[in-house]
Amino acid sequence: QNERAEGRSRGLLCLDLLKVIDPLRAIDILRREKASDYKPFSLLFANSKEAYVAYNAGERVECVRLNKGVHVLGNDSIYGGSSGKVDFANNLFEDARRQIAEGVMDPSFFKRLNTSPNTLKKSDPIVFFCLLPSINFNKHT
Repeated sequence: QNERAEGRSRGLLCLDLLKVIDPLRAIDILRREKASDYKPFSLLFANSKEAYVAYNAGERVECVRLNKGVHVLGNDSIYGGSSGKVDFANNLFEDARRQIAEGVMDPSFFKRLNTSPNTLKKSDPIVFFCLLPSINFNKHT
């Protein structure tokens, strides 16, 4: 882990970026930051047209544009890694996509959101951040 004796709060960096409307402006700000001034982070930022994830690597903050689709971010998944959590979440989202396409959401799906895959300890948290702008949950069948 990247331990820093002195540095800037990641929360302050988030507050700075909340003032910015354009993701390209956010990238400009992030690329001027010294990545080692912060504990490790992954930061998702977007507008209605594009989305990015930023993370600190060495002395630089790297920014990666996300293509349209489902993205599951884990500790190493930004760099192409995989883990039990990432695989579990990908399976959940694929199941949700299939159910939405069929027009019916099985209520048991939402119970699965609060369970960990068998490969993880029960104390390991799984955090989901979902952006679903085109789904109408008011439709009942």
